[in-house]
Amino acid sequence: MMPKKGTDVPPCSAYAVAVSKALLAELGPRSGATKIVMHWTGASERSVKYWIEGTRGPDGRHLVMLMKNSDEVLRTVLSMAGREQLSLTLEMSAARDALSRAIHAIDELLNRS
Repeated sequence: MMPKKGTDVPPCSAYAVAVSKALLAELGPRSGATKIVMHWTGASERSVKYWIEGTRGPDGRHLVMLMKNSDEVLRTVLSMAGREQLSLTLEMSAARDALSRAIHAIDELLNRS
């Protein structure tokens, strides 16, 4: 009997599928998505392809790096943890910062006149 080679890919988990959907929503199906995620996380190409395909999910340290770089992954993880309110708070804070920058830019333009 021949020894088995390679790794068995376990059935898709809800976690792996959710991360995959978040990555695809953030980056789309473009060919460079794998390289972008590799750059974000330092993970191998094979691992990243598993994540994007939804056949495996990232481990803890890679998940943290994904959450750092992808708003979609961050929202997905917060939702899976039942913390949607925190996600909304983060979005409101980002909107407030953007409005503040816009007001500052308007004030500078008005002061030039």
